[in-house]
Amino acid sequence: MKQQTYFSKTAFTLVETMVGLFCFVIIGGVIYLLLNSGMILYAKNMSVNTAHEDTRRAVNRLLRDIHAAVSVPQLIDGLNADGTLQVHTSNTTPAAGVSFQLVWIDPNNPNDSGTHYIWKDPLSPVIMIYNNGSCTPNTDPTCPPFSGQRLISPLWGIEADITKATAGGSSGHVNVWLMDQQGNIIDQTSTAGKSPNGQGNSSNSQSNKNSNNIYAICYYTERIAYLVQNGQLRLYYHRYTGSSGNGTGGTWVWVNPNNNDPNGIVVARDITSPTPFSAEWSNTAGVASVTVANGGSNYSNSTTVTISGGGGTGATATCTVSGKVITGVTVTNPGSGYTSVPIVSFSGGSGSGATANVQLTTSPTTDDRYIHVTLTASDPTFNKRGYKVISSLVDSAIPYRSRLCSIQ
Repeated sequence: MKQQTYFSKTAFTLVETMVGLFCFVIIGGVIYLLLNSGMILYAKNMSVNTAHEDTRRAVNRLLRDIHAAVSVPQLIDGLNADGTLQVHTSNTTPAAGVSFQLVWIDPNNPNDSGTHYIWKDPLSPVIMIYNNGSCTPNTDPTCPPFSGQRLISPLWGIEADITKATAGGSSGHVNVWLMDQQGNIIDQTSTAGKSPNGQGNSSNSQSNKNSNNIYAICYYTERIAYLVQNGQLRLYYHRYTGSSGNGTGGTWVWVNPNNNDPNGIVVARDITSPTPFSAEWSNTAGVASVTVANGGSNYSNSTTVTISGGGGTGATATCTVSGKVITGVTVTNPGSGYTSVPIVSFSGGSGSGATANVQLTTSPTTDDRYIHVTLTASDPTFNKRGYKVISSLVDSAIPYRSRLCSIQ
């Protein structure tokens, strides 16, 4: 006789169900946290990369333009309503912008070297320029020279603003009116007399070879300004609008040259560094002198002087002690490589309290051939999720190559 087998068919207890559910919740929560953490890292990295890429493109543009500057870059704090610059007066604090001049080269003519011929028009008291016959300025608004550009002729000593340009009497020639730094139209009746010897008697026009017109090479330059305003890095061009028949009575403005927008050209957005431009210290700076500010007390005649910090090396000095008070410091070796003011300390006897100030052989100026740019930016792309990057830094020292213009 077979024995019948019975299987127990009991369900999970409440405790077992709760434990299983708790384990499922824990595992699911861990997976969610891992996925969410990955999304946060991805969003933050995207923000960092986007902000860094925008600032990098902006610095690349700054590098291209500052590197090609033909005037000493000038630190500025802003633009005035009358078309003048708010010049930054301190070389030790950063500025909101920088301004300089570029040689104008026709973007539609890649063979244009940027140079032109200039001579006095024998029929009128204005300057005549040979313009390669490519356009006429009174009918083509993109034809150089523009009102607001500058005419630079190093051999004739001319650096002046162009306030009016019209087609000349000969084909391919332009007459221009010039304004000095004080806003007065320059009398050009004697300009040709400024020509140095050996400049030739004609332009490259065959019909003028036997004339007495003396010519020289000239350049058009553009005044431009990069400026941080309202969280944006903007680019402005200097223009002169509304001039009268004799080239006066117009208004100087800083605008986007493509549409005369007074807000300029936006080069980069979401900038978090309101003053990114500063002068760069020369890397050859040494200690020029040390001036005693406080002689202290109880110093011995064998007191030693120590110059430390400032990024440089090699500077040494001795001091003069009178009545246990330090009365003077003599630099015996200026050292080199100082990028900030070093610290002077004195040790000798039981002396204390002496302090001194250091003057370096160079100070931070824009004429050290470098403009220091520290540009930071944020990216608000992911701010709705709360994943906004704080800042991205591009720090560089940009050199400029030449100095064609002495007047900014």
